[in-house]
Amino acid sequence: MTLGALLLIIISSISHVAWNLFGKRRHPNLAFFAIACGFSVVAVSPVVLWNHALVANIPSTVWCWLAVTSLAQATYMGGLAAAYKHGHLSVAYPLARSLPVLMVAFYRVAFGHAQLTAGLYAGSALILIGALLLPLPHLRAWHWHHYRNLSCMFALVAALGTTGYSIIDDHALRLLRTSLTADTHPMLPTLVYAAFEGFFTCLWLLPAVLIHPTGRRDAKNLLLHHRGMIFLAGLAMFIGYFLILLALAYARDVSYVVAFRQISIPLGAIAGITLLKEPAHRPKIIGVGLMFVGLVLTALG
Repeated sequence: MTLGALLLIIISSISHVAWNLFGKRRHPNLAFFAIACGFSVVAVSPVVLWNHALVANIPSTVWCWLAVTSLAQATYMGGLAAAYKHGHLSVAYPLARSLPVLMVAFYRVAFGHAQLTAGLYAGSALILIGALLLPLPHLRAWHWHHYRNLSCMFALVAALGTTGYSIIDDHALRLLRTSLTADTHPMLPTLVYAAFEGFFTCLWLLPAVLIHPTGRRDAKNLLLHHRGMIFLAGLAMFIGYFLILLALAYARDVSYVVAFRQISIPLGAIAGITLLKEPAHRPKIIGVGLMFVGLVLTALG
């Protein structure tokens, strides 16, 4: 992985923590994520319109992948919204961000794109141990009821969504870039792709929001009283995801991008503990540390 890709991932991780913090702090509901996603699409739409010739040359296969990956993205956002509604950011966020590293790595091994290594084994073990420690109030308080809750369940749903769009986006962007002329800078097709992914994600999310009276009421309240904050969240959402997609152009393996972007895990846990005043139990601190070390080992492995 190049230094440029690593810098893109670090900036993206900070943006990602920021919009998750916005979503958790006041409005942990699906309407917030749907409207923020919509605002991000509106903000970048002039770039798409200006490059209409590139849009016309997007292969039909890429459009199909966009429809599928946006469903995975919507699943991820829906899982996050529900996880934050029922639990702490400093628990749900690390779970939702770390488990996809294992899922993507073992997906690549299963399909012959990578090999099992000692680093992968050790990293996986540390991530799983860290995940088991996160919800515990004390080191000796292990019991299944700490995991049988809606927050952990929906964090797993979010992790599945992240795994899906990470794998699909890597494949679809490679198809898109190979279909364009050699002198096209990777930033342009990536920007257009990210904009359409956001648009299709909104199409998946909006019916889920509007079909229920609570969702409609949440959306109305957010649009009337919190437009500025949601716009900032949407902007951070788009910047973070665009930079990750751009980083894929400079990394030879999607597993590296998925792994290194998890620097946001300790950042998210710190934000939850310091800014949201969530409990800083010793198992949570140890768990986040083990997960971070495990992610590094997985990436290096």
